[in-house]
Amino acid sequence: MTSRRLPALVGFLVLVLGIAVVLAVGAGAGRRNVPARVSVPRVFPGSSHLTADSTRSPLGRGVALYRQGAGVGIAGTPQVLVQGSDGRGTRTVDVALDRGRGDVLGDPAPATLSPDGSLVVVGERRATPAATDLVEITTATGAERVVRLPAARGVVPVAWSQDSRYLAYVGADATNVVESAVAGPLFVLDTRSGRSEVLTDDVTAAAFSPDGSRVAVQSPGSPRIRVLDRSGRTVDQLLAPDRARIAGGAAWSPDGSLLAVFDDVRDQVRFVPVAATAVVPAPVPSGGRVLGWLSRTELLVPAPLTSVGDGDQRLLRADLAEGDTSVWASVPTAGARYAVRDVTLATALLPRAQLVAGGDVDRGPWPLGLRIGFVVAGAVLSSFSVVGLQRRAAAVGSLVATPAWSTDSSID
Repeated sequence: MTSRRLPALVGFLVLVLGIAVVLAVGAGAGRRNVPARVSVPRVFPGSSHLTADSTRSPLGRGVALYRQGAGVGIAGTPQVLVQGSDGRGTRTVDVALDRGRGDVLGDPAPATLSPDGSLVVVGERRATPAATDLVEITTATGAERVVRLPAARGVVPVAWSQDSRYLAYVGADATNVVESAVAGPLFVLDTRSGRSEVLTDDVTAAAFSPDGSRVAVQSPGSPRIRVLDRSGRTVDQLLAPDRARIAGGAAWSPDGSLLAVFDDVRDQVRFVPVAATAVVPAPVPSGGRVLGWLSRTELLVPAPLTSVGDGDQRLLRADLAEGDTSVWASVPTAGARYAVRDVTLATALLPRAQLVAGGDVDRGPWPLGLRIGFVVAGAVLSSFSVVGLQRRAAAVGSLVATPAWSTDSSID
């Protein structure tokens, strides 16, 4: 072999071995064990483009899903992140970005996490009526399943049944608008059978009862809340305070006696009695919908924007019996440079969740393109290094073969 070919050979070998290692690491991603303990970090991981996708590097089980960044804002490209129930793992939901392309605001497709943390569901802001669908991602394996749905103008998830079987979604166009402003027909999907049926029309918010047998629904601009059975028949009616709407899919209290509503004028979560004997607690300061319940009298809400402070999005624990609130966890915003929106918690896991210190974040293997880029760069550097060593060896060899004194004419 000639010396000219040696650098190319070394670079080629480094390239082949590096790509083999990269592919071996990727091939090793499969089912991930689900820990028995449910751990939630006090500080959730921040945005990073070195975070692996949940379909390529399974997480095991999710405990929270949230969005950071904005497509046209200061933060640039947004990310949808799912946090693992081991308290360390975090992954991106890239399919939400892929399905959100075309939105002028750069927003991802609406996504949600099932109450048991086993499924991430990604809808569509604008659907083609002839091909309306959503994507289910199994967090333990990363497997994707496309579920065909009845024709609709969009797929915006709004509520889960607590057993994670039924998903209610609004079939309306959500392009260039926030999800809370979307209104249209309400469908209920059975995630086991894949069948979806329309329940009622003109809905902007909904919440399942704790046993999943009833659904509270509200039309835009109306204080009237209808309680429907699973066939769509009205079995009860409630009256919300003026300009208040159902406070998200987790609005119904675990004992079924209260329904939470959000008053965006006063930045408060207020409560509507469902049972005649229910004791109505005082309003809770909040920046949005109810995120979940830790117990019958403890719920989680996002902090009002006026109390953000250092910019981090705080999740508050509100004790209805004691009438106080405290910080439960927070999502970093890099000094308010990253907007945090659409936080969804695995509500069925919350009663046994334990807070843990964050810091040691498992983001999975780096994205494939970045890893291959480093391998190519390493191969190029190896080739140049061999060339440099060859030149140095040649220079040393010439000095040894022809010492300087042998060419000195002053020496006879």
